[in-house]
Amino acid sequence: MTVQRDFGIPTTRIEALTDGIFSFAMTILVLDFSVALITKEVAHGALIPTLVKLLPNLYGYLLSFFVLGMLWSGHRIEFHSIDRSDGALVLLNITYLVFITFIPFLTVLIGKFFLAPLPLLLYSFNFLLVLICRAATWSYATRGRRLVDHTMSDELISANWKVQKNAIVMVSLAIIASYFSPIAAYVIYGLMFIFYVATIVRGTASLVN
Repeated sequence: MTVQRDFGIPTTRIEALTDGIFSFAMTILVLDFSVALITKEVAHGALIPTLVKLLPNLYGYLLSFFVLGMLWSGHRIEFHSIDRSDGALVLLNITYLVFITFIPFLTVLIGKFFLAPLPLLLYSFNFLLVLICRAATWSYATRGRRLVDHTMSDELISANWKVQKNAIVMVSLAIIASYFSPIAAYVIYGLMFIFYVATIVRGTASLVN
């Protein structure tokens, strides 16, 4: 007889690990940005030009901080509705976190090679993998109300699916744009965050209200 030994266990341990990984990744971002400034030899009176040269690093830091903030917010909203776990959910979440931990490293790459297509392609592809893992987790948890409350409405499930599908489409467009024009890809990311914030304000992305 097969025993699913962890079925029905609350998700608090998963959420605690995820919060720790996100906080670590966000801290690494600012440390990498600080190191980029400290390791430069700054002559007297040359601080402003040096800071100007670091604008790509600053943009990369802000981009990734907002990416991580958006992803953490989505994870928080979804796990408010996922009220139990099993081994497959744990594995899906661990895979999700693997790609989260790549973000600081890829942020350094786009800071150093801001207008080069390859670093931004790698960054965008990793972002896409994060979103795919997130979508797979939500699909697994909600299919047949496997790990969510059986009274959860189809509207709430669909609302989150809509946000996820829009994010995947926009990141896919950014991957294509990265090959031809990195600036266009950065613009797409800007529009993506504006759309995401607007969606939250309207309340259609929130599963807690």
